[in-house]
Amino acid sequence: MLAPLRDQGVSCYNDYRDMLDLESGLEAIIICTPIPLHKRMAIDALQRGLFVYLEKPPVILSSDLQDLIALDAHQRTAVGFIGVSHPVMRASKERLMQGALGELLSIRVTASWPRPSWYYQRSNWAGKLSMNSEPVFDGPATNALSHYVHLPSFLANTGTIAHADLRWLEAELYRARPIEAYDTCCLRGEFQNDVEFCIGLTHACRHRTNVEIRLIGTRGSAAITVDRTTVHSTLVGPDTENPVVLDVNLRNFARGVRSGERFFTTMEDCIPFLDIVGAMWPSSGGIHNIPAPHVTTWTEEPNTIFHIADIESALGRVLDGATFTEQGLPWSIRPRRIVPGQYPSADLRMALRAHSTPSAEMAQVPA
Repeated sequence: MLAPLRDQGVSCYNDYRDMLDLESGLEAIIICTPIPLHKRMAIDALQRGLFVYLEKPPVILSSDLQDLIALDAHQRTAVGFIGVSHPVMRASKERLMQGALGELLSIRVTASWPRPSWYYQRSNWAGKLSMNSEPVFDGPATNALSHYVHLPSFLANTGTIAHADLRWLEAELYRARPIEAYDTCCLRGEFQNDVEFCIGLTHACRHRTNVEIRLIGTRGSAAITVDRTTVHSTLVGPDTENPVVLDVNLRNFARGVRSGERFFTTMEDCIPFLDIVGAMWPSSGGIHNIPAPHVTTWTEEPNTIFHIADIESALGRVLDGATFTEQGLPWSIRPRRIVPGQYPSADLRMALRAHSTPSAEMAQVPA
């Protein structure tokens, strides 16, 4: 497999540290490896003075993020959250800063992205809480759809381009599929500037829906929709540039390396996101199984899709501001309110290590 690359003059290494040491002209690297490898690889690169494009989520623990921030004094790291970098999203933020909705009161986000069996079988960390004692916490809010958990703190701060800090969080974590981690969640919280948010996400669904974002202010409301290739916002005109967002991120990273342009997402910009992640487990009291009578499965060999009954309607009500518990869903569990720092990262690490296998009450189909 590597021979054709080597024939074209591409250097290939069995150990990334050999590459870092032997490639004398190296300026920057992209880390798009499994989540539990992010911190160690970023440290090795930063200690060698390299620029780093670190895929989302940067890490799982707030303490690990603080370690990286302390090491990266010159802000050489860009994080690969794409929600905040799209031109339509940044133009929408500018309109919010200009007072287009008056005082921003609430941000609501929903999305359903189905994940069939192959998704969880593709690697040894998919659907896991930890791997080799390192936290993974795989799930929609912490991996595939984490862009849109990171985004609300960016939109919420209408005073500057920076992110708003988290005040408190209430989280509900569920699993319909028999995996270690969660596949469905509902998050409700408030930022320090009084903007509240409500987020509903699931992988336990038959059909993919767009990411729907609703912004509510004292002078009206706005909607942002993210489909597979484009972003649409009622806050900006249809002529706003709509490029492939990964290209936007990487071009910004290249300009940052060359000319010092600010990265769209620095590690400091990830603090509210990691505060949310750190509060999810203790607020929910772990991950709760959705009983089999509320879950339907579809199998087209070799893949199986799990679907929570009426999850589409439940997500629609999240857009109206009602959490799963507030809707009275029969499998919902009332969460605790958690503030940043209330639950130490060390305790979250231990909790994720101490994960248990799904119980027998779940739908019994291989993950």
